[in-house]
Amino acid sequence: MHDRYIHYLSNHHPQIKRAIVSTLTRRTKSFCDYDHLQTEIDHLRTTFINLNGYSKQVVDKTISSTLQRQERQERQAKPEPSSVRINIPYQGQISHHISRLLKKTVGIDGTFMKTILKASGICTPTKKTHKPRGCIYKLMCDCGSSHIGETSRPIDIRLKEHRTSVDQI
Repeated sequence: MHDRYIHYLSNHHPQIKRAIVSTLTRRTKSFCDYDHLQTEIDHLRTTFINLNGYSKQVVDKTISSTLQRQERQERQAKPEPSSVRINIPYQGQISHHISRLLKKTVGIDGTFMKTILKASGICTPTKKTHKPRGCIYKLMCDCGSSHIGETSRPIDIRLKEHRTSVDQI
């Protein structure tokens, strides 16, 4: 019962039948070393032509195009990741545009933050004090400006320091 797949005369769309040959070809290429690849490809040809009723032309064309497509993909080098990364608040399409511009013009990778920065949303309380630590926070001023910061210390202490610095101005 091994090597039985959808028979070519079955009532399936031809694209599904070719997809099975293509998938097994990709799988063979990814798992076989160079010395055994041709033997396995020949086994696929025999399996589909002799045991599953596929025409030689369909099998050979599908295997050939699949291998060529994989070779093209392997030749296309992926860009090296940048050594500089920044977090961008996700605000829809504009965030994607900004990220692409940063990468293209100055070589900086932009990653998206899932949430808008709020002191209450990104803090984790510690067991000793039950006070949030390791926070990213955003402070809004009455004048309309804001300050975004990060602290590993308890958030209440950091917020008091901000208040003190504003009061001294």
